Amino acid sequence: MQIDETIAARVEQYIKGEMLADEQKHFEHEINTNKAYAKLVNEYVAFYSALNHYNKRLKIKAALNEAHQQTTGSVQQPVSGKIIPFIKRNVRVISIAASVACVSIFSTALILSLYYKNQAPKGYRALVNEVAQIKKSQGVINNTINTITSATTKKPAAPGIYSGSSFLVTTNGYLITSFHIVQNANNIEVVNEGYAYSAKVIATNSTCDFALLKIQDSSYEAPKQIPYNFYSNRAEMGQKVFTLGYPRTNLVYGEGSISSLTGYMDDTMAYQVSVPLNPGNSGGPLFDEQGNVIGVISGKQMRTEAASFAIKSSYIVDALRTINENDFSNHFNSGKRLLSKQNRVQQLKSLQPYVFEVRVIN
Repeated sequence: MQIDETIAARVEQYIKGEMLADEQKHFEHEINTNKAYAKLVNEYVAFYSALNHYNKRLKIKAALNEAHQQTTGSVQQPVSGKIIPFIKRNVRVISIAASVACVSIFSTALILSLYYKNQAPKGYRALVNEVAQIKKSQGVINNTINTITSATTKKPAAPGIYSGSSFLVTTNGYLITSFHIVQNANNIEVVNEGYAYSAKVIATNSTCDFALLKIQDSSYEAPKQIPYNFYSNRAEMGQKVFTLGYPRTNLVYGEGSISSLTGYMDDTMAYQVSVPLNPGNSGGPLFDEQGNVIGVISGKQMRTEAASFAIKSSYIVDALRTINENDFSNHFNSGKRLLSKQNRVQQLKSLQPYVFEVRVIN
């Protein structure tokens, strides 16, 4: 990490409240109008967060040493005063310490994921993404804090203990995802283009592994229309399909075909698709070539490549129609079929704002 002392100093002043009013106003204006500058500032803010965590660990260690009267004079002391010189000397050490701090989050992820794993049939794997399996600790650190946003300003995403995919079904912020992602979740964020929005579970149906979420964030800017709709007729074997989802922090495209009209162990509620999918794809949409939603990704067959499964859209639609909530019912089925005349590249560009990553924060 290259240290830009000017930006580092400004970030430190901002965090500590040492800026004059005019300086603070100018600083925030730069952040709001310059994406590149905002990204750089946020990286420094995240780094300071890592430093604070490291500092707390040193304080705990010092207290334990004192309690046991084992202080030898070489105990590391907490950081005090200006921290830019300290950062320059200890970039590598702090980064390692902050990465180690993620271990507690990872272990929690394993515990919370056990419930659904124990319910799933042998040989079947739900495509929920456990953060414990993602070796991207630096990426996690860079998304852990946002002290430069207000309640009405978009905020960058925080790391979750596990994640999946979702997609909008109304213009007022309702999304569909998989039930196994959000079951027992207390704190959920949905993420699109690097920005996170608080969401809550409105309804679930464990039979067809579906959950309805609602964005609860004033910073969310709702679209004027949904460019796709559900196609409830049965798809045909060999029919071309494609997916969008979040097995990584960036949106990932996959394509293939309907390889079976039934799912795992001949489940008539699902399709088998020849699309290579990975943890994180659960809850994402399955589209036909015209851009209609024909299913929702749910899982894959273990030890078999390109044998993935999607709940058929007809079952999802039936479940949605049972939801007695006017705010949802009055907007559902308002999607437009706007993608049929677009080529695939155009379709993907049109769809990106509507497919979200789901992160369970808990």
